[in-house]
Amino acid sequence: MYVGHRNMFEDMNRAIAQHELRPVIDRTFAMEDARDAFHYMATGHHFGKIVIAL
Repeated sequence: MYVGHRNMFEDMNRAIAQHELRPVIDRTFAMEDARDAFHYMATGHHFGKIVIAL
């Protein structure tokens, strides 16, 4: 696992804030459906993030 330098992380966060970037959420699952969420992720058919709501 590679972890970049702190200044790279800070630069990235500034760029995200400046350009108002937001993640693309493909699908949201309830906590009780977490198993289904992991199966969905394993298919590789998603585009964006898979969310498990707490």
